[in-house]
Amino acid sequence: MTAALIAPEIAGTHVFGNELTPRLVVVLVAPTGALPECDAAIENLVLAGAITVACEVDTDDDMLATALSTVLRTVDDASALRPGLPVVLVGHAEARGITSLAAEACGDDLAGLVMSDQHGHSGPTSRAA
Repeated sequence: MTAALIAPEIAGTHVFGNELTPRLVVVLVAPTGALPECDAAIENLVLAGAITVACEVDTDDDMLATALSTVLRTVDDASALRPGLPVVLVGHAEARGITSLAAEACGDDLAGLVMSDQHGHSGPTSRAA
């Protein structure tokens, strides 16, 4: 991966970017252990001028409240990372449900929402705010 890991300003996440002026912040929400599946997507986002904050969450039913709290905190921290930049929330695989709940809670604070299928059988679904 050529995307550089930049200063980890947000505890518990991985922050990727480059020296170019970023145009948006993407919060990528993935199930625990699934980030390696997202390497190409992260690299493409960084090359397109996005700071990407990767957040892994436990998607077990017993952990949904904790996962939602983690995603919402990450969105807040990502927004503070580069104030004024639009924030897009991306849900990957089994984390799509929790990502959708987080998007509803964030409302108009998000510039968009994208859902990706783990196996890519159906193309990504997106919504602009």
